[in-house]
Amino acid sequence: DWHVRIAAMQQIATGWFDDPETVAWLRDRIVSDDTWQVRVAALQLAAAWFEDPKTLPILKNIASSDRDRRVREAAVYEFTRTWKDDPELLPILKSRATQDEHWQVRVAALQQLATGWYDDPETLPILKVQAINDASSDVRMTTLRELASGWFDDPETLPILKSRATSDQGWDVRIVAMRELATGWKEHSETWALVKSRAQSDDNWAVRLAGAIELVTHWPENPETLEIVKNRACTDEDSFVRLSALQQMVKGGWDDSSVFAFLCDRAVNDPFVPLQDGALNPRLTALEAIVQYYGDYPETLPLLRDRAQSDPDEKVRAFAQSVLATPGKNSK
Repeated sequence: DWHVRIAAMQQIATGWFDDPETVAWLRDRIVSDDTWQVRVAALQLAAAWFEDPKTLPILKNIASSDRDRRVREAAVYEFTRTWKDDPELLPILKSRATQDEHWQVRVAALQQLATGWYDDPETLPILKVQAINDASSDVRMTTLRELASGWFDDPETLPILKSRATSDQGWDVRIVAMRELATGWKEHSETWALVKSRAQSDDNWAVRLAGAIELVTHWPENPETLEIVKNRACTDEDSFVRLSALQQMVKGGWDDSSVFAFLCDRAVNDPFVPLQDGALNPRLTALEAIVQYYGDYPETLPLLRDRAQSDPDEKVRAFAQSVLATPGKNSK
C-alpha cells in the first residue's frame, strides 16, 4: 500500500535524518517506486538534503523524464524553490514550459519562469509564444494572466489580449482575455467595444454571458449596457444566459420602474421549455427577483396569482403558490 510506504519514508526522513543511508535510500525511491504518489513524497523529502551533490541531479532528471506528469510537476516546483540559483535549472524550466507533453507541467514551469525569472530576457518571449500557440487552453489562459499582471506596460501585451479575446479557439481563453482587458485596460478606447461585441455576438454562450457581466461590472453607467443586458435576457438562445442576464439586471443600479417592468415581462413571456432547456427557468428567476426586490409593488400580487395558476412550468407555479401561502409575503 503506497500510503504505508509514504508514512514509512516520512518516519525515516525525520527520525534518521543523520543516517548516511537515508538520503541515498530516498533518492532510490524517487526513481524506483512504481507509484507516483510515493515518488513525489520521496523527492519532497529528499529536498531537505539540498547540499548533497547527488540530490539535485536526480530531480533534474525527474523533471524532464519521469513517466508521470505529477512527478515532473512536483520536481519543477521543488527544485525552483530550493535550488533557484543553480545555472542549469533555467534551461530545464524553459524546456518544460514549451516542450513537456502535459499542459499542467507546462503551466507549472511557465508560472515559475514568470515569478522567479521575471528579468530573464527569454521569459517574456516564451510567455508571448505560449499565449498564442500552445495547444492547451489552460496554458494560454495562464500565460495571458501572467502577461497582464507582470508585463502590463509591454507594448505587445494589449494586442495579444485583444487577439485572444476575439479569435482564440478556446471559449475559456476568450473569457480570460476579455476579463483582463476589462480590469486592466478599462479606459482604453477599444476595450468597451470589444467587450460589447463579445456580449452580443460571440458564438459561445459562456463568453456572451461573461461579456454581459463585465459590462455591468465595469460600465454600468454606459447607457448601452442596460440595453445589451436586456437584449441578452430577451433574445439569447441559451436559457442560462437569459437567466443570468436577469440576475444582472438588479445589480446595475438602474431605474427600478424600468427593471421591474422588464422582469414582469420576462416572468410571463420567456420561452423556456423544461424538456428542451434543462432545469433553470428564466421565468422563475425573474419571479424570484420580483419577490425579493419588488415585493411591495402593487403589481406583484396579481402577477404571482397569475403565475401560480397559469405558468406551464410546475416549479414556477409551486414557487408562486408558496409565496402566496407565506404570511407577510404578498398574501394579503
